[in-house]
Amino acid sequence: MVPNCYRCGKTASAWMAIDYQNRRVWLWDISITAPHEVLSALCRHHADHLAPPIKWTLFDRRNVTEMFQSDKESGAA
Repeated sequence: MVPNCYRCGKTASAWMAIDYQNRRVWLWDISITAPHEVLSALCRHHADHLAPPIKWTLFDRRNVTEMFQSDKESGAA
């Protein structure tokens, strides 16, 4: 069963873990067992807009596939 986002209640797409001592935040795909203590589940919107505090580092380990490709990337003229 997929958990719900702790912020809005929608279906979660990412796990978030926080290391307060070392000022780090991680995001993982919901399908992956996170190697660190997971604190929260987030929907795609909240995971995409996550902004850690100043002087903190965000490690986004999600495997995000773009829904659309630009003309330049697709080779179209």
